[in-house]
Amino acid sequence: LLLLLLLLLFPLQIHAGSSKNPFTLPSTALPKQQHQAQQQQQQQQHVLIYETEVLEDSTWKGAAPSRWTRQSGDESPSPIHVKAPAQYKWQGDWKIIMSQTTDELGWQYIGTTRRRRTWLRSILQEETEATSVSTFVTSSRPSLFSSVLEYIKEDWNFKGFGLSLYKSLLFLESFGFALRIPLSQNLDWCERHPLFPSISSSVGIYYPPTVALFFSVGANVDYMKWSIQRMLQHLKIYTRKLIVKLLRILVLIASLPLLMLNHQVNSTESRVQQWISSIPISSHQQQQIPSRLNVDISERVGMSVSWRISRQRGYEFRVSYWHSYLPTILYLHSLLRLTDKLPMEYWLRRQSGSLGVSTSGPTPSPPHVSCSACLSLSGFHYSFLKKWKQSNKMVEDSS
Repeated sequence: LLLLLLLLLFPLQIHAGSSKNPFTLPSTALPKQQHQAQQQQQQQQHVLIYETEVLEDSTWKGAAPSRWTRQSGDESPSPIHVKAPAQYKWQGDWKIIMSQTTDELGWQYIGTTRRRRTWLRSILQEETEATSVSTFVTSSRPSLFSSVLEYIKEDWNFKGFGLSLYKSLLFLESFGFALRIPLSQNLDWCERHPLFPSISSSVGIYYPPTVALFFSVGANVDYMKWSIQRMLQHLKIYTRKLIVKLLRILVLIASLPLLMLNHQVNSTESRVQQWISSIPISSHQQQQIPSRLNVDISERVGMSVSWRISRQRGYEFRVSYWHSYLPTILYLHSLLRLTDKLPMEYWLRRQSGSLGVSTSGPTPSPPHVSCSACLSLSGFHYSFLKKWKQSNKMVEDSS
């Protein structure tokens, strides 16, 4: 009995006398990825910058005295010009914080004439000589697939679902709705590079009874016009340069007899160069991509592939081309110059409510083109569904 009592008390004394659990591995024995994750979690911090705009003459402009401010309220340069603090380095790119209180571009509206959104970027403390000593002997380079997944995870910023309601303008009995599921729009990289087309998907239910799944690639018409203008400008400049070079060669060939007679190669060459340089050539001035689109009108063109099941035609696979012209409801309200306040104005602004026309084709049946009135809403998050369920439950309980 005495030996059994000693055996029971001995491990308790060891556990009480030591600050570490004797049955756990030391921190140096943790897997490499877990150890690195713990170090990054301890050293990683964030930099926040606020962008504020005010509504003046139906146009959103930067707030005074500065569009960009820090958390302390002091003025700040734009995110692209902000430098990392001393002894820190940037981790990832700038992101816009999205939530259920913001629209699809991250704007949070303060009343009807002011809005603000928050830009965030992670910073990581640079390793010193003490912290850079690794306890691991071997290191493996991450694969391309894991690097791509890590980049997508870092750059992912969910913008919310979208909802579109359609009413055909060619067939009185046709109507339907589609749930839009953004794909590339959720990556902040796509927002920083608006010239690249965006990819999205949607699920639609229409009448006559049809269920369809879409994958679409679309581009903004404003950026397409700007790109075409830039291409024409480059073509014009390079054509002029080519013509000038050809003229220079022809002048030099024509002046060869004179060069052979007078032996004044250098002076003739300099005169030719002066004459060539006098020809006006448009200088190549780098123009920046327009930073802002027309926020009142969304005009897009694109292509879609769809899989459809309908009662009339059965299973179908279609490739179609579409064009949408969607002014915002608030913009249409301002065009009509109505004095009455628009109902649910804040909600429509946050959900980017738009009303316009959408056309697509070709279609199997005449007139082989579809044209529909479209009501578009965006920025629906999971929390919206939760609140909707809670409100329905409260109505049922009260009834």
